[in-house]
Amino acid sequence: MQDILFDFISKYVTLTEEEKNAIISLDLFRTLKKGTILLKEGQYSKESYFVLKGCIRTYYLIDGEEKNDRFLY
Repeated sequence: MQDILFDFISKYVTLTEEEKNAIISLDLFRTLKKGTILLKEGQYSKESYFVLKGCIRTYYLIDGEEKNDRFLY
């Protein structure tokens, strides 16, 4: 998974192996199962997300029906 991020970053800057290892050591990478809810209504996020593979969907419930707000790829 880290390789996808480093491939993206390499389009803009060059990272040394030491810098890559420093990023990996921060243990920032998470793999979530499809359908995982990141935030529920009323919750605030203290985290930021960078989608490496897949997408995140934002939606609202209006009269019990899901209304898509946006997709983040």
